[in-house]
Amino acid sequence: MQAISKMMVYVGQRTLPILLMHKFPILFFQVLFPWTKQPLRNNDPYVGLVVAIVSIGGCLIVEGIWKKTFGVMLTKRSNQ
Repeated sequence: MQAISKMMVYVGQRTLPILLMHKFPILFFQVLFPWTKQPLRNNDPYVGLVVAIVSIGGCLIVEGIWKKTFGVMLTKRSNQ
């Protein structure tokens, strides 16, 4: 249970990068797996959950690469 709590805090601290980038992994997912377009249009909860988890994971990976490459975090002040 504590691992889930830590994961939720980690994701919660990175909501800005997720907000800024979430559309790109979703579109990539629909191009890569075209059979997901119709279930997403119909609001299928299972397909939506998988796509959301993949999208959030992709955003967190890109945010980590961004931080290592440019040394700038999108979530905190750089002087802290």
